[in-house]
Amino acid sequence: MPLVTMSRRRAGGIIAALAVFVIALALQDVLRSDVSAIRHWISHLSLGPWGGVNIAGLLLTGAAAAALVRPVRVATPSRWPAVMVAVAATGLVLAAAFVSDAPPGTRYAEEATWHGQLHDLGGGLTFLGLFGTCLATRRLATPPWGVVFAVIVALGFVTASAMAAASFAVNGPALPSGIAERVALLAGLAWLAFLAHRLSKGVDR
Repeated sequence: MPLVTMSRRRAGGIIAALAVFVIALALQDVLRSDVSAIRHWISHLSLGPWGGVNIAGLLLTGAAAAALVRPVRVATPSRWPAVMVAVAATGLVLAAAFVSDAPPGTRYAEEATWHGQLHDLGGGLTFLGLFGTCLATRRLATPPWGVVFAVIVALGFVTASAMAAASFAVNGPALPSGIAERVALLAGLAWLAFLAHRLSKGVDR
């Protein structure tokens, strides 16, 4: 008999929280003129007077990921899948708690700060955790798709990082690193939502 590790209500809450973040992100990308969805990363939406909206969204997403840790641990004989989910949740909370430094091309002052460094640590943990989650939990859902989503997360993040570094190094026109980062994060969050749904339906151990 398939093992159900999460109630449908809890799974629905996690999926709803992730959906709220995605909707809020889309609205910010459309309505805010101080940050470009093409050139700037999601974290940069935490800057400015409306930054609290993005901070709240990241915290909500981190809480949603954290709510998956125990169900994943119960569903798997290995501890690593749950560890990867916990890493992603921790990264999201850190990214929310410590605001990113301003990138080139915004109205905000460019400076390196301690909270910006902690934010970058949180961002790295987020993508590492999402990549590891897609791979480690693939057998709880649809194995081939777990690999596909892991590749999208990794390629999106690496591509975004490379483009951002290149633009900064040569002080040239900003490349569309914001698009690549959004693809990577949204792929990871989509997998978390799918995983929550799957765990509420039951998995074979």
